[in-house]
Amino acid sequence: MIKKNFIYLFVLGRKNFAACTYAESETFGNVSKLTNWYRINPVDWEKVEGLIKLDWNPEQISGDLGKEGILSISHEWIYQHIYRDKRDGGSLWKHLRCQKTLW
Repeated sequence: MIKKNFIYLFVLGRKNFAACTYAESETFGNVSKLTNWYRINPVDWEKVEGLIKLDWNPEQISGDLGKEGILSISHEWIYQHIYRDKRDGGSLWKHLRCQKTLW
C-alpha cells in the first residue's frame, strides 16, 4: 500500500530535482519523459546564439521565441548558456549589454 503523500524525486539534469506525489508520478509515466521536457537541442541553441549575436538580450529572446511558439526557454537558461560559453572560451558574453565578471 502506497501513502498518498509520499514524495518522489526525479533528477532533472545534474543538480535539479522535481518533487511530486505518487499520483503525479503516474501521470508523468516514466522519468525519461519528465527529463525530456527540460532538454534543449543543439539546433535550438543555434537559433538562440544567432539572436544573441544580433545583440538581442536573453529576455527578448525568451519572450519572442515563446510568443511565436518556436521555443519555450527561460532567460535564465540563456544566461547560463552564455556564461558556460564564456567559461569555455567563447565570445557570446561580449554581446550582452552588461558584461558580468565571473567569480
